[in-house]
Amino acid sequence: MIKYITLLILVLNVAILAAQDCMPVELPTDTSIIVPEPYDEATMTGGLTAACVNLEYSQVLTLKIPETVPFGGIDIAIDSASIETEGAFIGLPTGIDYSCNPPSCIFIANETGCIALFGNPDNTNMPGQYELSLAITAYSIVPLTINYPDDIPDVNGSYFIDVFEEGSSECLVSNENILRKEFNVSNQPNPFSDYTEIRLESITNKEVEFYIINSVGEKIQSQILNVQEGMNVITFDGSGLPAGMYAYIVSDGQNIIGDKMLLIK
Repeated sequence: MIKYITLLILVLNVAILAAQDCMPVELPTDTSIIVPEPYDEATMTGGLTAACVNLEYSQVLTLKIPETVPFGGIDIAIDSASIETEGAFIGLPTGIDYSCNPPSCIFIANETGCIALFGNPDNTNMPGQYELSLAITAYSIVPLTINYPDDIPDVNGSYFIDVFEEGSSECLVSNENILRKEFNVSNQPNPFSDYTEIRLESITNKEVEFYIINSVGEKIQSQILNVQEGMNVITFDGSGLPAGMYAYIVSDGQNIIGDKMLLIK
């Protein structure tokens, strides 16, 4: 089942990372171990960006290891957790690798870190859904090996990456760099809890469509903007929306530019 549409694939990959770089976002203290969470069919939330054969891929997972985790029916106190620097992700499509911040892939309890998935899925990958799991070692009195998310009882859903074949209509390449010569886009604050300002700095006057999509590709807000040369500011009200990842997009009908933003509650 396809959870992401073409524009979502394009926009959530706008900030493609250098091979080993990622930056964690600050998360609430009651967050899940990893954000984005696994995809939950019931709520249609969470999940990872889809991939296309022979197109660059990127996805950042932010981690905040709790001081206790449920395991075997009891809460186990832990002071840190780690993953192997190679081979910790089971089921990754060929051509996609990962790296950590910190580079050791050792995460201290209650401190944020991140994992960057990146690469170029090659044509040995058959189109389809690639189920993923992550082997985590939690350090307690004795080390515990946890298969995330299956071994955590209060985490619903599963991780997977949908891979589309090269040339598929789901893998259209955006001429985004054309608009990047005309616009610079950003939003502050990010993450945000209610309101954020989306800023479009332009070198020209131009009519564009501006819209917001959620993590499953649904367009939740759209308007036509007459962008003026200089700074243009749009206030986005997310107070009535569920927490999660969203993307804002500017389109001139042929090209798009945009970025992602994280709404937290």
